[in-house]
Amino acid sequence: MSKKIFLIILSLAILILGGIGLFLFPKQEKVKIENTSNSKINETDKTSSNESNQSIKNDKLVLIGNMKKNYCDKGYYYISNEDESSNIKYFDYSAKKEIYLCNKPNCKHNTKECSSYLDSSETYEMFVYKDYIYLISASGSTQTFSATISDSGETVMEQGTNTPKIYRMNLDGTNKTKLFECPTGTEIDSTYILEGNNLYTFFLKSKSVETGKNAITSVETGRTLVKINLSSGKYEELFDSKDRSIIGVYKNNIVFEEIVYKENPDDYSNDDKGYINNYNKSTKKINLFNLSTNSETEIYKDICKNMEDIQSANGKVYYIGSKGKKIEYIDLETKQKQTLVNLTKTGASINGIHDNKLQYLYYSGNEGKVSKAYYIDLETKENKEFKLLDKNKYLINILAQNDKYYFVEKGYEFGKEYTTWAGTKQKDIEKTNYALIRKEDYWNSNPKYIDMKNTK
Repeated sequence: MSKKIFLIILSLAILILGGIGLFLFPKQEKVKIENTSNSKINETDKTSSNESNQSIKNDKLVLIGNMKKNYCDKGYYYISNEDESSNIKYFDYSAKKEIYLCNKPNCKHNTKECSSYLDSSETYEMFVYKDYIYLISASGSTQTFSATISDSGETVMEQGTNTPKIYRMNLDGTNKTKLFECPTGTEIDSTYILEGNNLYTFFLKSKSVETGKNAITSVETGRTLVKINLSSGKYEELFDSKDRSIIGVYKNNIVFEEIVYKENPDDYSNDDKGYINNYNKSTKKINLFNLSTNSETEIYKDICKNMEDIQSANGKVYYIGSKGKKIEYIDLETKQKQTLVNLTKTGASINGIHDNKLQYLYYSGNEGKVSKAYYIDLETKENKEFKLLDKNKYLINILAQNDKYYFVEKGYEFGKEYTTWAGTKQKDIEKTNYALIRKEDYWNSNPKYIDMKNTK
């Protein structure tokens, strides 16, 4: 069960920023976007398929996570929100630049006639799977809120709903087709598992509770694992998944993280400290849900504060354990717990697992800046310092990969510092820089980037 708090602030202007970056583009050139499954970066660095697509071809189940979401062999797709419009854009590795997913010359990309255009009144999730783009509208939230001022000066809250829908389109933006529409009053989780034409995810139900003036808490009331057939548009409810989240796949199993709360977390909707204390004392379980038998098996359990930053890869579940003093893992086959590394100090966070290397960080504050970074080779158990940070001390973060390259966020460019309505000092990201880097250069902290061109 997640705790979501929405604060609605009335002001003269409200700006909601989303997506990966905010860009302004010049007149669009006509670009031919080919099938991306047979891509090249250049003639000397030919890639047959990336790790994600190999997984799609060879594994029965494919978890669409951060590293398998919006990309294919020759590029990276994303949704950009600019002013009052949303568009699908694409970083082309060969051209070393970003483009709109549109082939129309002189297109302004602000109407439904443009293949890149998305209705900004809805939110979207997007992923690429087997040479198609999948769009999920209103993903994660069917509820919309509006606020008006009454004659007496009181704030009047009004609530509406959007029904999530699943669309599919070709990689060049053509042939957009609606595959599925959720039942009324149902939300859809932003975690997806693919098995051929079948998509596994959660249907969610929630209610909104007003906790104060202009403050609303969304309380989840139901979570069900479902199987959606994308060909027929039919779905099947499989399992009541209250307080569970998907962290991986293993053979024909979904790997669940389950929280068994000490006390009902809804009782702490207005008490952040009490909520955290209750969470720390609660129990966290690692379970396998077998899709052939629709049965669940418990693999391991401990109190929540001993199992943080859980990641699943290669038949194992890794986490920060022993009150933050170790990185430990559970073997899903043997159910045995082992220590991967003893940490020199507490406060570490697991950032991800890429090419059998586990990356963990120490942050210097609450702004995401890194004081120290390391990675562990999961095969050799070598623990090595990682030094690829940008000038602002943010990690050079991996977004996608193919056989030889990582596509990374190279760094941010900030605007001038200003004072917010709350009196705090803040700088906004005005531009995000992106690049390719060879995998060996990345892990050796060698900043040899192939820059991607974006314009503002």
